[in-house]
Amino acid sequence: MKCPRCREEMVEEDDHGRYRCLGCGYGHDAVMGTASSAPRIPQVNVEGLTDQEKAGIPPINRLHAAPTEAEAEHLRLMQEGMELLARGVSVDSPEYRAHEEAYAAAQAAVNAERGG
Repeated sequence: MKCPRCREEMVEEDDHGRYRCLGCGYGHDAVMGTASSAPRIPQVNVEGLTDQEKAGIPPINRLHAAPTEAEAEHLRLMQEGMELLARGVSVDSPEYRAHEEAYAAAQAAVNAERGG
């Protein structure tokens, strides 16, 4: 795809139909047919960092990184809660209440890890 501004080659920016010009930086959204103004999300390479160091960088800004141990537990419990509800477990049941306590503790651990 050629840039409509400078006629340089445009490269696929993501798998959502957005292209970016290598020459002038112009963005184009092929799906919407408009100039792209998608926000740039800064990416930080966290390879080799400890969980404590990673916790200071929001997950959306981590480049290809696994979650910290606390985040992984929080995500696991989030998924487990959805599965309980999908199975029809009542939010008033002892099983779900126990899950909610564990989930709250995991959320607190993530917040503490991030300094909050």
